[in-house]
Amino acid sequence: MKKHVVYLGHFITPEGIGTDSQKTAAVRQWRTPRCVRGVRQFLGLASYYRRYINDFARVAGPLHELTRKGEKWQWGPRQEGAFTTLKNLLVSTLILEHSDFSIPFVLDVDASDTAIGAVLSQTMKNGNQLVIASLYYPLVCFLCHIYSSINSYHIYCVLLLTRNA
Repeated sequence: MKKHVVYLGHFITPEGIGTDSQKTAAVRQWRTPRCVRGVRQFLGLASYYRRYINDFARVAGPLHELTRKGEKWQWGPRQEGAFTTLKNLLVSTLILEHSDFSIPFVLDVDASDTAIGAVLSQTMKNGNQLVIASLYYPLVCFLCHIYSSINSYHIYCVLLLTRNA
């Protein structure tokens, strides 16, 4: 019987799900984009694995700015930093644990002027020992840029929006 399976770029084991190292290995040699098309190609790959990257929208934000219609191409330190950080995060080996439906779920939400976010997590059992309550294992990470239409909302209204997202 197989102990793992690789499916659509994901490495699935009884312990959890992670990225397929053969698929993400090409990221190590990915050259710095020189045009908007190159940024979109990189973001396409990175977005496919966004569930493994905490605060993906915030990290990728400087790259997304370059893809806006009418935006002037200007690759600077912010874009280089975002590109390098995303590359490093994509090649790291993060395993997301499978849900245990006998343990309660925790939903943490947050909002700022530029993004809303939520993390669905559980405090998992480690044998007979409980993991410290302040440590959570991310199951699903969600973070998206706030559209300019809701940028004028008060922060409390944005937090309510995250609860309904």
